[in-house]
Amino acid sequence: MLISNLIMTPTRNVLIRMPALVTSSDRMSGEGITLSAGETRTVGIELDNVLDYTAFQLDLHLPDGLTACNFQVTDRAGRHAFDVNAFGDGTIRALCYSPAIDVIDGHSGALLTFEVTATSDVNGDITVDGIELVTADCQTVTLDAFSINVNNTTAVNELVTGKIVARVDYFNMAGQQVEEPESGVTLVVTTYTDGTRTTTKVIR
Repeated sequence: MLISNLIMTPTRNVLIRMPALVTSSDRMSGEGITLSAGETRTVGIELDNVLDYTAFQLDLHLPDGLTACNFQVTDRAGRHAFDVNAFGDGTIRALCYSPAIDVIDGHSGALLTFEVTATSDVNGDITVDGIELVTADCQTVTLDAFSINVNNTTAVNELVTGKIVARVDYFNMAGQQVEEPESGVTLVVTTYTDGTRTTTKVIR
């Protein structure tokens, strides 16, 4: 519990590290999500591992417009203790450990899940870094940081009385016409038979 408190309260000037393994083919990753303002999605962080681990910690950095809650470890670490702490700079630290030195089950699949809600248009991805895992032999493995892509979709439905759509054109942010909405920001220009136009922004 003392080690847990020190890790989750980094303002204490204490350095606790085990010797790090030089090489490891293990990795953590997360699948991208798509959501609009007001929607909630579940995000999963997966661990593909060859080594057997008994503990891990990682830091999450959320983009503007996104909040996170309901952090849970999966059955792979069902016997482990789990803590989450949010720091003043927006970092969310997750720490999972086993006082009995139980090993995390399996060698692939989701290890941690949490829910994210878009409070407004989201600008940016979820970054996961500071990833460290501890083996049953009390050695630390540091894994590469990664990003979880967040696609922010804006759905616009217009009903304009007395107007008939003549055509719909799509333009990227460079002003080039494209055949359909692309990944990122696309401008949708709707031209009506009376000559008027409306322009909306679609984010994918």
